[in-house]
Amino acid sequence: MYLVYVSSATTPKNKLESDFSDFLNEINRTLIQDSEIKDFRKKILDNYEALCKKHNRCKPIEKRFFSGVNSEDFILAGSNTSCKLLKSK
Repeated sequence: MYLVYVSSATTPKNKLESDFSDFLNEINRTLIQDSEIKDFRKKILDNYEALCKKHNRCKPIEKRFFSGVNSEDFILAGSNTSCKLLKSK
């Protein structure tokens, strides 16, 4: 089981980043089954791609998930909002 955890944010630089930050805050504290985590990560990145098309005048920043060497957690890189997918113990 994973938990979506949004902890902090800096000021968004444009409407694209602002809308994506709003989306991340909407899914904050959501629980995801282990079997669905790959699809959920893709859903987050697909949502950003859809927002890029909506706000085509804003320059997009590459978003991706990474995990530590000995960690099963995933961290979203490239966002002004700190978003982590934390693996429950």
